[in-house]
Amino acid sequence: MALSFHNPIKESEILKCKSHITPLITVLIVQNIYLFAASFGIAAWLHNCDKENTAREFNLKPIQRVLFAQTLEYLKYEP
Repeated sequence: MALSFHNPIKESEILKCKSHITPLITVLIVQNIYLFAASFGIAAWLHNCDKENTAREFNLKPIQRVLFAQTLEYLKYEP
């Protein structure tokens, strides 16, 4: 079935794909941040964090969750 304006995607079809799309979108965002940081000589890395407190501090909605943290840091330049 080809997609067009005459046969749009049904909400149930979107929900089936959501569990596969969310990790993909997350990886793309992380990669973009890493590439941005690298282009400016900024270190970037992923690490675990206190997920419950982080979610509370960021006032996340119940459907949102913290997966990990990504830290950016300028590297100390030593000639």
